[in-house]
Amino acid sequence: MKKELDILIIEDVAHDAEFIEAELREAGLRFRTRRICTRESFLAALNDAHPDIILSDFTLPTFNALEALQLLRKLSLDIPFILVTGTRSEEVAVECIREGADDYILKVSLKRLPTSIKNALQKKTMERASLDAEAALRRSEEQYRLIAENTRDLISLVDIDGCFLYASPSHRTSLGYPPEELSGTQLIDLVHPEDRAASPAPGTIAPPPREPHRRDSHPPSGRQLPYFRIDRQLDLRRAESASTRRHHFPRHHAPEGIRGNPAAPAHVDPRSPGSRTPPRGA
Repeated sequence: MKKELDILIIEDVAHDAEFIEAELREAGLRFRTRRICTRESFLAALNDAHPDIILSDFTLPTFNALEALQLLRKLSLDIPFILVTGTRSEEVAVECIREGADDYILKVSLKRLPTSIKNALQKKTMERASLDAEAALRRSEEQYRLIAENTRDLISLVDIDGCFLYASPSHRTSLGYPPEELSGTQLIDLVHPEDRAASPAPGTIAPPPREPHRRDSHPPSGRQLPYFRIDRQLDLRRAESASTRRHHFPRHHAPEGIRGNPAAPAHVDPRSPGSRTPPRGA
């Protein structure tokens, strides 16, 4: 262990604390210690600097390990805590572990202490990394939720059978479908009956082949994973039914401006957004 550890020892017998330090030096640990034996000195030590780990005897004249653990919890301090005591009592060990101690070492068998310290520090590091990852995930989910709930684009999560797993609130304003009603609904149900013959059959819906995909995008069973759809909302007043039907909008939900004569739809020139060109051959 390269880092010099800041070890707080709760011990009223100086000789016992020296034995602990000697065992740690023999194991090759780099450390510095602070020894306290009262509640007031414990709080003062925590206020001065949070130690990397706490080694505590169980019972002291005016203080004990359980009180120390309760103070740590009250102060919301997540510091590794190892009980190092001469008390041979399983009840004491169980009670301290229940209150948050990471391990229980007898003073007559200090050989295990260096390994216990390393394990406790590693455990706390992993726990903190997990909490940080969970917090980052919550922040990311909140960001995506804000985007999904405020965009005009149609954002949906669809399984391989073509069923909606999630639909953004924009489905209500753009198509007239409440998102909660779309859950479990087949995507094909949003396609006009005249267009369904040209739509993929259930079980064959997949992301466009032009999109890159990971080679591990299929579970071991061979079943394709659910995928996100994002349908960009065009200015529907500038599009005609052919364009609308291509985006899976039901004809009866299309705005009046695009429910005109389907036999002679206008076309949108992609080089000039909003421009209308007559159909070929017109």
